[in-house]
Amino acid sequence: METKGKVTGFKAVPEGEDKCIWMEAGVIDFKLCNNYYNCHTCAFDKAMKDTADKNVVARMKGAEPSGKKANIIPWQERMKHRQGLDRKCRHTLTGRAPFRLVEQTRFRAAWDFLHLRSASGEAPQELSDWWLAFQEAGNAEREEMLKPDTAPKKRRRRGGRGGKAGESGAVPNAPGGDG
Repeated sequence: METKGKVTGFKAVPEGEDKCIWMEAGVIDFKLCNNYYNCHTCAFDKAMKDTADKNVVARMKGAEPSGKKANIIPWQERMKHRQGLDRKCRHTLTGRAPFRLVEQTRFRAAWDFLHLRSASGEAPQELSDWWLAFQEAGNAEREEMLKPDTAPKKRRRRGGRGGKAGESGAVPNAPGGDG
């Protein structure tokens, strides 16, 4: 007799599909977004918010929620515990955030400040250069700039001193080297 066990682990998100914001935050294991992150009109999002709100109220009253829905908390709370760029909102997930930032009236002042910081070494120069290119580009070029890099990453070789027996191990043409 064959018994079917519970499948554990994560499921791969198919190419071209988007994770639900609740999945992205880690509140649920698997749910795809079929509403282009328009959470205000999503029935699943409404049900999850209602459950999360009930759990928050129960915890405030001193009762600990039980059952399957006990671990449901607002996705925003989960995101708050993430570090830096791992914190995401629905605008970031859709790729609309950079377009909206450039449209803001104070964007240029923010970029000028970033440019000054990068010139003094407080911020990466590449970041300042990318935003400069983004604000000067047309919509088609901006779309291309937002696409992830698909080129394979170069692997760093880790090795010992290398070389054959009897060689000094000095790096040729290096400052202070023997070559």
